[in-house]
Amino acid sequence: MLSTKRAMVAFNTGKLDFDFFSPGWLPEGEPQGDFTLSHSILTVTEYFITLPEKQNPYADIERIYGNPVGTISGYVYFNDKRFDRLDFQSESTLMQALGKKRIDVIIMEEAAARYWSAKHKVKIALGPIHTQGSLALRVHNRHKDKLSRINNALDYLQETGQIQAILDKYADFSI
Repeated sequence: MLSTKRAMVAFNTGKLDFDFFSPGWLPEGEPQGDFTLSHSILTVTEYFITLPEKQNPYADIERIYGNPVGTISGYVYFNDKRFDRLDFQSESTLMQALGKKRIDVIIMEEAAARYWSAKHKVKIALGPIHTQGSLALRVHNRHKDKLSRINNALDYLQETGQIQAILDKYADFSI
């Protein structure tokens, strides 16, 4: 997976034909550009995340705004003008920084946060939702003619339970 900015450059230069994307990650009313989205594959939720002892001060989203928030370098956050970004190279390093108390609040998708918190033994608290929406394939418009076949394949994988089986195997929400 490429960061959002690098993915857009790759889309525009023809080096990337598709990736995974959520329209919830775009600012309100921003055009989708030179791509079209497939049917929804799954729902993703990004949270403002903190350590349990910091949960109360950051339970209200308005108290987060104006403060430093840990983010992933190169990712686009639709409302990043409302907080001070502190960019990290990966979700792993972002979670490590939270665990070492170098930052009080981070933004991360729930499954990724649970995975990296377990991996680095960092107890986390999910705060307010940052974004929530469907995750789909973002297909460059030069391949728009293939979208119906892609959607049919996704529908088949949904109907036969194969997508859920993959999620059950790799996204352990019991952590």
